Amino acid sequence: MLGCLFLMCCFIFLQFFASSIYMYMGAGVLLGVPWGVFQTITTTYASEVTPNVLRPYLTSLVSMCWSIGYLTGTGCLRGFLQMKGQWAYRIPFALQWALPVPLAIGIFLAPESPWWLYRKGRIAEAEKSLRRLQTKVPEEELANTLSMMAYTINIENEMHTTSSYLDLFKGTNLRRTEITVLTYVVQELCVPLVSYIVYFLQQAGLATSMAFNFAIIQYSLAIIGVVIAWFLVRKFGRRTLILSGVTFMMSTSMLIGFIGIPDTHKHTNLAYGIGVILLVEYFVFFMTCGPIIYTVVTEIPSNFLRQKSVALARAAYNVNVLVYGQLVPRMVQRAAWDWGAKSGFFYGGCMLFGLVWAFFRLPETKGRTFAEIDILFKNGVSARKFSSTKVDLASQTVSKAGEEVGV
Repeated sequence: MLGCLFLMCCFIFLQFFASSIYMYMGAGVLLGVPWGVFQTITTTYASEVTPNVLRPYLTSLVSMCWSIGYLTGTGCLRGFLQMKGQWAYRIPFALQWALPVPLAIGIFLAPESPWWLYRKGRIAEAEKSLRRLQTKVPEEELANTLSMMAYTINIENEMHTTSSYLDLFKGTNLRRTEITVLTYVVQELCVPLVSYIVYFLQQAGLATSMAFNFAIIQYSLAIIGVVIAWFLVRKFGRRTLILSGVTFMMSTSMLIGFIGIPDTHKHTNLAYGIGVILLVEYFVFFMTCGPIIYTVVTEIPSNFLRQKSVALARAAYNVNVLVYGQLVPRMVQRAAWDWGAKSGFFYGGCMLFGLVWAFFRLPETKGRTFAEIDILFKNGVSARKFSSTKVDLASQTVSKAGEEVGV
C-alpha cells in the first residue's frame, strides 16, 4: 500500500505536467496500477481485522469511502467549471497530492492482518497484531480467536487449498470463485446510468452546471445510504438486501426507458424527472446491494485464496467498466446511437440476468464465521439453504431439521 501511494504521487506528476492527450492517457493507465491494488487490498484487509459481528460495517465502509472520494472530486470539478484556461484542469490534478501523505501515515501505523500473519506461520506476530486490534479483551477471548483462526486454516488444509491462482478453479473453490466474481459483476450491472449521471443528464437536455449539481446530490445521498445499510444488514442479511437492490435498480431502469420514449430535449421536465429517478436509484443502491457486496466478496473465498479471489473479481468488474465506458456514451449521445434514456431498457435487461443468477447462486453469509462458511461449501450446501443450515464445527458436518446432510 505504501509503495502504491508513492507510485501514485509520481504518476500524478505526469497528469499535472502533461502537454498532450497521449500523456494524459499514459498517466491514466499508470495510475490504474495503484488504484487496482487499493481496490483489492482495502476490502480484504477490512474483513480480516474485524470480528465477525463488525465485518459488514467495516467492509461496507469501503463503499462509503468511494462515495466520499467521488463527492470530493465532483465538487472540485464543479467549483472549477466556470474557470478558463489550463489551470481549470491542472489545479484539480494537483489537489490529488494532498491525500497520499496522511494516508501513508495511517497505513504505516496500522497493524498487519493477523490472518495473513497466521497463514505465513508467524503466529507470535499474529497474536501481537490481534492484541493491537482487540484492546482490553480477556486473555481467554484472545486465545479463542487464535484457536478459531488455526482451526479455520486447518479445515482449508484438509481441503488441500493452496494460494495459487490455479486453485481458484479447482473443487469447491470453483463455486466460490464464481460467486465472488459474479457478485462484483452484478454490482457493476446496476450502475451504468447512475455512474455517468453528468454525461447522461447533459445528453438528456440539462445544463452542465445542473448536471454536476445532480451528481453532488447523488454522492451525498450515497454516503447517507451506506449508514442506513448498516442498520438494514443486521436485520435482513446480505442476500436479501442484494436481491432487493438489484430488483429496484432493474425496475427503475426500465421506468427510465419508458420515460425516454418522448424526446426529452423537447420536454425538459422529463429530463428533470429522470434526474430525480437516478438520485433515488443511487440512494437505494447504497442502502442495499452497493455496500453489502463489499462484505460478500470477502466472506465467500477461502482464507488462502481471499486476496486472489477479490483481485480476480475486481478485474472482471473493471472489464465491465471498460465495456460500459464504451457503450454508455454511444447509447446516450445524440450524435451516435441516440438511444438516450431508452437505454434504460437495455441495462434493465442486463440487471434481470444478474438478478436471476443471484437468486439461484448467491448464499446468505450473515452471522457466519470463516470456518462455518468453509464447512458449508465443503458439504455442498445450496445457496438458498445457507441461512437455514446448521453447522457442527467439531465434526465439520451440516444439518437441517435434525438430519445430517453432506460430508
